[in-house]
Amino acid sequence: GFQMVLELFKTAARREKILNKILCAAPILFLLLALGACISEPFSRNCVRIIFLIFFAALCYKKFSLNDLTPHAKILFLMAAFLAWLIISYALGGMKIPLGDNAIEWITFSHDMIIFLPLAVLIREEKFLTAILTALGLSLMIDDVYIFWQAAQGVERPLTFLHGSIMQSTLLYIILLPAFLVMMLREDATFPRRIFDGIIFFTSLAACIMINTRGAWLDLAIVLPFVVAYRLRSRKKILAAAVICVVLGGLFLMASPRTFNRLATIATPTAEQSVSERFLMWRSALQAISDQPLTGVGFGNYEAAYREKY
Repeated sequence: GFQMVLELFKTAARREKILNKILCAAPILFLLLALGACISEPFSRNCVRIIFLIFFAALCYKKFSLNDLTPHAKILFLMAAFLAWLIISYALGGMKIPLGDNAIEWITFSHDMIIFLPLAVLIREEKFLTAILTALGLSLMIDDVYIFWQAAQGVERPLTFLHGSIMQSTLLYIILLPAFLVMMLREDATFPRRIFDGIIFFTSLAACIMINTRGAWLDLAIVLPFVVAYRLRSRKKILAAAVICVVLGGLFLMASPRTFNRLATIATPTAEQSVSERFLMWRSALQAISDQPLTGVGFGNYEAAYREKY
């Protein structure tokens, strides 16, 4: 099989033809990745792996140059700085060679960040970007329906199709809800596009509330008003948006007593053991930061450091 691949790539003309066909698959793979993002993690991971193979093949055969990434220099700098910080934490924080689950965690965590690179290079046409966002919205809406169904069955803390954990479920919403709010408030958005993004935003916001994770509520309560203020700029529009959100939120809480009761516990956080223990963990984390402010205890070492020292 390897010999056959070498034969196919023997001539420049064949190489060019095969590579062009491979590059044509990139938009389809991104669409599949977006559709599976909120439904199946293994499927999404495999899409990511294939996309990176295409990206490196295109880079090796000079189908694009690194100058194509210049418009995204600020984002790339922040990503590179963060990944460099993780590598330093690995090297100096007591875990020089990642092994087992920690290696898998490192690789998958990095993929989540740097998927932007092939997206910026391989997808140039706006229609494909719009299609990818639409597929991502549909994927999120499938999760919304699944959460609504669980809530109707009396499940107190519904999960998404990923079934990883409550944190994994809410993380999707914390990342994607602000993005769809930005899309909904775009000045150049067409009316149908605005309606679609609005439907995704409001149904997903309701689903996120139904997951009953107070941390996610607090995150979104901080981030979403900033998005609205930045996008609308007009005080009257901001005030109107705030009134609509308060009214809709009040109606939603009245219709969901379980959620209302959980919201009420935010005022007395230390009354619950799970929350009071988190305050202790945060105190320990601050102590660890104070001891090793630059490297930390080492990526993947927190649990051991917490149990043995902090």
